Amino acid sequence: GSLGEAMFFIDRASGTATVRDRQGDLFQVSCRTYEDGPPIEKGKQVLLVDYNPQQHIFYVTESRVKTGA
Repeated sequence: GSLGEAMFFIDRASGTATVRDRQGDLFQVSCRTYEDGPPIEKGKQVLLVDYNPQQHIFYVTESRVKTGA
């Protein structure tokens, strides 16, 4: 899945992340953690792992991938 950043606190009830597409354009996406997943603090890197087309939301987990220099 794509990597993004938690724009706000993310839990199983609400959340928003920013994600860049392949062209570098920045998007905001609605997201949630899975029911058994821990909440994610604002500013943490997230991994989009699934999409719910009925609710138009992505499911995310906190990314363990290190980025930067």
